[in-house]
Amino acid sequence: LVTGVFLLLRGVNFFRAFLLLSAWAILSLILPFCWYIAAYQQGGEEFLALVMEENFGRMTNTMSYDSCVNPWHYNFVTLYIFSFTYHKLSIQPAAWWKRFTAWIKNMDPVDLFALTSIVATFIFYCIPQSKRSVYLMPIYPFIAYFLAKYLFYLLKKLSKVIKVYGSILPLLCFLL
Repeated sequence: LVTGVFLLLRGVNFFRAFLLLSAWAILSLILPFCWYIAAYQQGGEEFLALVMEENFGRMTNTMSYDSCVNPWHYNFVTLYIFSFTYHKLSIQPAAWWKRFTAWIKNMDPVDLFALTSIVATFIFYCIPQSKRSVYLMPIYPFIAYFLAKYLFYLLKKLSKVIKVYGSILPLLCFLL
């Protein structure tokens, strides 16, 4: 999903991206398919029913039992909001959309992939009724990437503050 959205944002033809990702999906399913066959041989229909319920039932909200049922805003609460910036919003959707699409097109590919990973994964896990904070773990490395970029930005713009903080922190650690 993330790679597909990334390719579409980069202007790759939908059908080309779909065919390319379908081929990779089929290849990547070979090893898990072998594992599921072996597990089915050992667990039988009971195993298959459990797999179907926990994977498809979770996404369609048709599980026979409630598992980690949380409200729609649970994932927002789970993520710690690191910083807010205020921008005066103008009510000009066309101009806003034009700036947004230009920003996406000019974005560094690594940044765009990281941002796409965060947004697509987050939205995907907001869909099912079953929500757990561990479902959001795949986005944490990408959030860490942006935090590291933010720290480099701070180091460049506020180097004295960072140096003072870097000097105080080891002292506090030593005292503790």
